[in-house]
Amino acid sequence: NESIIRSEEITDNVKYLLASKLNGLPGNLQGVLKVLACFGTSTSEQLIGYLSETIEYSAIRDRLDDAISGGFIEKDGKGGFKFVHDKVREAAYNLIPTSDKNQFHYDLGKLLHATCKGKEVGDVQFVIVSQINRGLQLIESHPSLRMEIAELNMKAGNVGLDRSDFVTANSYFSVSLSLLPEDHWNSMYTFCRSLYFSVAKAAYSSANLEKAQKALQKIIDESKCLNEKLDALHLLVTVLVERDAQEQAFTTSFEVLLQLGETIPDSFDKRDARAMVKKTSKILGDISEESMSKMKEVDKKTEYILMFYNHISGVAFFAKPAMVPYFSCRMMQLSMENGISKYSIGSFLNYAGMLCNNKVFRNIEGGCRLGRIVMKTVSSKRFGSCSDQKAKLCFQYYALIAYYSEPFQHCRDMLREGVEAGLGTGDVRYSFLNALNSIRLGLLSGKNLQDLLKETEYYLSMMGKQKDNQTKALMLMFHETISLLISNSEYTAPTIATGSIIPPLQHCFHKALQSFFKSRSERCNHFAEKIMQAAEGGRQHHIFITFYYALNSFKVAEIVHTKKINAVPDQALSAFRAAAEHSKDNFQNKVELLEAELYNRDGENDKAKASYAAAIASARLSKFIHEEGLACEKAALHHKKIGETS
Repeated sequence: NESIIRSEEITDNVKYLLASKLNGLPGNLQGVLKVLACFGTSTSEQLIGYLSETIEYSAIRDRLDDAISGGFIEKDGKGGFKFVHDKVREAAYNLIPTSDKNQFHYDLGKLLHATCKGKEVGDVQFVIVSQINRGLQLIESHPSLRMEIAELNMKAGNVGLDRSDFVTANSYFSVSLSLLPEDHWNSMYTFCRSLYFSVAKAAYSSANLEKAQKALQKIIDESKCLNEKLDALHLLVTVLVERDAQEQAFTTSFEVLLQLGETIPDSFDKRDARAMVKKTSKILGDISEESMSKMKEVDKKTEYILMFYNHISGVAFFAKPAMVPYFSCRMMQLSMENGISKYSIGSFLNYAGMLCNNKVFRNIEGGCRLGRIVMKTVSSKRFGSCSDQKAKLCFQYYALIAYYSEPFQHCRDMLREGVEAGLGTGDVRYSFLNALNSIRLGLLSGKNLQDLLKETEYYLSMMGKQKDNQTKALMLMFHETISLLISNSEYTAPTIATGSIIPPLQHCFHKALQSFFKSRSERCNHFAEKIMQAAEGGRQHHIFITFYYALNSFKVAEIVHTKKINAVPDQALSAFRAAAEHSKDNFQNKVELLEAELYNRDGENDKAKASYAAAIASARLSKFIHEEGLACEKAALHHKKIGETS
């Protein structure tokens, strides 16, 4: 009874009748149903097509018509076929004796593999390998078959890796590893290097950093020369940074660069930095989008050198900041002399970021201009798809450079794209760095705090799944700040994982911001001064906290009368006037509010009123609702002070 078969609930009695009916079918129809059952509840038309090319199943389409007529299967709307009910599929699968199931799967997979060999079969490859893997115990004593199947599993795993399906990739790589002989590094050297590297990439993208590091270390230990180790060393440094082994990451990069022929000075002072920046600037010349697009393709050795300089520069930013100018300039010089590629073009962004953020030789206009040229070159057709580099490039440009010249909101939107790009390609490190900076810009551009809190919690859940405790600890600081700004109640901070480090300037940034909006002026001044006094690092925090530090100083000056405190607003105003030359969207309202507060302090009431009005209008135009509200509050206090309360 077809209606009973299709019904949602099938009783044990009906199951018995169904099994009896299937057992009574002609052998060739049973055979087709057994094959379909091995593939699950549905089978694609593509797979049916490959089966029809075999001698064994050349008549499969006729049998499918019979199965449809019998009410066992139906078209699935995509050109394929599906069982009308899970229990029908189960009964069909049980036509295969339990003792024969693995052999049946294995034979089916081998048959399909022979038919599809040399063809681009897409997802059918997963089906083939999965079928073969059901019969692995059948080939324990067949070394040549084991190696063939190990290669099939690695190939299927790499397809999963390319599609960012890391769970699938890991499962196939595990099977491939299990099939290797004891002497595999001697007997299958090239294959093992490829397999272990794929294992490491899949493990890294799945947040199994320990497994990734072990696989990479094995490649490094077994490889016969430096060139064969470089890809593994490159990924190893990334893993070490993720594991917060900064010193080991620095040392590894340093040693590789020396082996590649680079000479790195033991120390590098400000005088050295100025001289090298001057030399690099001369080499760079008046570079344009056109001239960059015509630069030659870099050779492979130089590309590796640039990749390791990029690593060591990132680590040095926190560990040895005095060396950052050397690394940045050296990358630029190498690029200008030897050419570029999509993997090395980030060296230009590294240099541009240094120009924007290093106070010794700051050149914001030059840094922003270079950054824009790089991003336009990246988006051109020269490098084809840069999807695997997008997360990193988004971070380098939109988190470290673009906010000086492009609206905060646009930078935030692009950082959020960088988050998704990184997750899609397994670049978890830069995905989460983009997440942190998108929240920072959301907070500083006046995004709805409740929405921002939900977004923060979403990122925290992802970081938890990826076991990225260090970045999670940094995101928890934003969660605390946003929560405190929403509510006056005390915030109970979640436990931060052991070993996670909150950089001092990150801590000061959040505490200064929290204290400002909670009207704790002396506490705000304490933390803000720590950021302002920092010799190196924290430049992104510096530009943002300067505004609140200056506004807060007017309150502090009422308690503590010192030249230092009184000078803060004028110094900040000078900095923001310079910043507004590059982006009125981001900084003009800050200039006008600081001017208004200075006029208010000095008793120039008409100028103060005009500047308050201008600050309100500019903040509204820039969609900085929080700073519009702040300007309104300050204007109201000024009008009250001078007796204009109506």
